[in-house]
Amino acid sequence: MTARAPQPPQAPTPRRPAPRRFAQFSLRALLLWVGLVGLGLSVMSWAGPMWSVLIGWVLILVAAHVTANAWGTRSATQPPDEDQLAERDAWAAPRRVSCAPATPLRRSFEGGRARWVTALIAAVAGGVLGICYLQWAMSAPRWYGLLMGGLATAVIGGLLGFLLSSFLQVIGVAVGDARRVL
Repeated sequence: MTARAPQPPQAPTPRRPAPRRFAQFSLRALLLWVGLVGLGLSVMSWAGPMWSVLIGWVLILVAAHVTANAWGTRSATQPPDEDQLAERDAWAAPRRVSCAPATPLRRSFEGGRARWVTALIAAVAGGVLGICYLQWAMSAPRWYGLLMGGLATAVIGGLLGFLLSSFLQVIGVAVGDARRVL
């Protein structure tokens, strides 16, 4: 038998932490969530469709806010790594940007009388079409139902007419300015 020569002590190899699994939870947590979802669905069934939508939206908003808060808290406590520091320094460095000359659209734009006339015509057309549709869709609508429906569709028509005429006027001015520059 030969004796082995003693080996020099080696530095321990660093152990990497085990990768964290995203959806790791206990059976107790699973049953708790199933119970909460069942309770929520029974409340929504009892409340009716309109309140169910409202409850669902509130739950989604609360979950989004809690997630964003946790995300922001976690990212604020971790120091930035070298890539993030380099990217931040690159954006912070001042640089000269050359641009084309500004157009007259940089100032406020007044559409003139045509915008308001178009909005008025669209509001009248929307009101008339809304009243005609209500009379066609309902068997015997009451006068206040027709009035409210006509006013609602007139407002929608006026807004759409105002929007359309504003876009067309701004596009016309922009195309005219582009032709002058070229």
